[in-house]
Amino acid sequence: MSLSLVDILHLVSRPGMMELFAHGHDGSWYWAESYRRRDGHDMVLHGANALVKAYRQLAARGSPLGEELAPHLLNLALDYSGIIMYKFQLGQSMLASAASVSEDRKNWLLGYVKEAIRKERQIS
Repeated sequence: MSLSLVDILHLVSRPGMMELFAHGHDGSWYWAESYRRRDGHDMVLHGANALVKAYRQLAARGSPLGEELAPHLLNLALDYSGIIMYKFQLGQSMLASAASVSEDRKNWLLGYVKEAIRKERQIS
């Protein structure tokens, strides 16, 4: 799966928490470090809301994505946006899920989430 939304919210909100690491049953591992942005919590929530909207749009178009990819894709967008530093190694089950998504769909979704974070950053 990846680090969850709750994990990332704790990471960006708690002053004493600097990094998180998770190891999956299939050999996957995920690591994130907070950049300690003052607006990090809000950026994570706006990214998560945008991800839900993007998933709904893809489903309405007849090309839904597996839910297991959502945390990983959100964390990628947060990394690209400078909210967290995110590193990972996907195990076989996540590799199979990720391989089922075209680069175009993945890039569209990541762009959608990054744009929502960028817009929120301009407001706050």
